[in-house]
Amino acid sequence: LSSLGLMEELCLDVVTSVEGNNFSDRLQVYPNPVIDQFHCVLPTGFMNKKITLEVVDAGTGQVKWQEEVLVNEAKITLNSQDLSSGLNYIRVFSDDAFAIKKVIRLD
Repeated sequence: LSSLGLMEELCLDVVTSVEGNNFSDRLQVYPNPVIDQFHCVLPTGFMNKKITLEVVDAGTGQVKWQEEVLVNEAKITLNSQDLSSGLNYIRVFSDDAFAIKKVIRLD
């Protein structure tokens, strides 16, 4: 294999792996749009696992808030003060899976 062929093969493996571990369709975030508090409901497979939650400003890409959490209940309640006004992303990831959801904060 040429170095370019090896790079293409490695990239293909990474993309396939990421798609298989994306649980965005099973992560619930409500209410959306948000005024005060909002909730993230994780799939049942995350009980007693360590995850990282991030709030990202969609306009700047800046991580506004980040915390590692040991999941002991499926619903996690967050305060909207960590969100920028307008569009934000909630990123949730563990050692082997990730999810991203859009959240809108209203003033």
